[in-house]
Amino acid sequence: MRPGESGRGAGGTNKYTRIASCRSPLQCLPSGLSFTNVRERRKPMGSNPVFPVELEREIFETAALLNPNPTLLLVARRVLIWIEPLLYRVIETTKDETATALRLAMATKPASFFENNVRHILLFHTSAWKKEDFYALLRLCPRIESLAYIPFGDCSPIVLLPIFMNMSHLQRWSGSLRYVFGKREAIDLRASFFRTVTHLDIFDMLDDGSTDNMRICADLATLPALTNLCLSEYAEPTIVRRLLEECPVLRVLVNLWFEAWSRDQVQAVVRNPGTVDPRYVVILFPAYANWEDDWQRGVRGGVDLWVAAESFVAQKRRGEIEVIFPDRSPGVRDQCPYSMSMVLVLRALILKFWDVLALWLTFGSDYNLIQFPISLPPIFLT
Repeated sequence: MRPGESGRGAGGTNKYTRIASCRSPLQCLPSGLSFTNVRERRKPMGSNPVFPVELEREIFETAALLNPNPTLLLVARRVLIWIEPLLYRVIETTKDETATALRLAMATKPASFFENNVRHILLFHTSAWKKEDFYALLRLCPRIESLAYIPFGDCSPIVLLPIFMNMSHLQRWSGSLRYVFGKREAIDLRASFFRTVTHLDIFDMLDDGSTDNMRICADLATLPALTNLCLSEYAEPTIVRRLLEECPVLRVLVNLWFEAWSRDQVQAVVRNPGTVDPRYVVILFPAYANWEDDWQRGVRGGVDLWVAAESFVAQKRRGEIEVIFPDRSPGVRDQCPYSMSMVLVLRALILKFWDVLALWLTFGSDYNLIQFPISLPPIFLT
């Protein structure tokens, strides 16, 4: 589920890809230990490196990414220099213990350290975090590539917007636009920091054809880099069709639902999506899933909802996904291939067993639906 709600990432082959399941390294700090006072406890290492320096560095960086343990900082000064920046690459404020380490680091490290090393931030209010902490952290990190801004009601748009305007490298944005701009009528996706965004996950619902929603829809179509768009829960079919038609480089449009909510609503959307465009995908998070974990996987190079959705769309285009619409109106059915084979049903039951069986009984086997579990490959209904 979305952090902060009841019921409700970039690929690659470099070393960051190998840590897709790791949590934030800052959360591994023991109580009372910060990266600054680790230096004070460091013991000198008298011998020279056994391996070539390049190989030694690769070993320590890989170890730090696979098992982000701050005690590695005690090995030698050169090791601290190599791996400390990696521990700040992804920052999330979901844990109180993270706040202590980050506050100390922000007070003692030069601003250039954060600007040069922090690339992904998830902001989420906990008792240890104040809005002033958020402001200070964001000001120090103008070169971040991914930002997830979970609703934090008393943050001021007057303070936030100038900070965001200074960000020119944003590629992934997740959050509530209303909390950034202050009110729905003030939402303006023409703001400069959205011009470079390729992956946009909007928490605000576009569930009707209101003037504000249609204006947001029109603004989305002007974003030159937008390839991946996620809309929360029920999305007005007119808006979905318009976005698919007007967004110039859109590769996938995700409609994200959570299993903890009414299945009747999801069933209605799955059976009557209002479009036959293969780029449209419905993703169903199971009740036990955690949106924050999916975000972590994505920024660390793992398989997140974006990767799953793009893979599913590619399968549609290759004709590998059977189109089975149980309750379509004749007009929609005529536009789609319609087939139902016992071979496909048996294959699905064998491969996915009870997960697929339970969903199939609820939704049928559908061209648009993915169930997306938290720690397993996504379940594609075929």
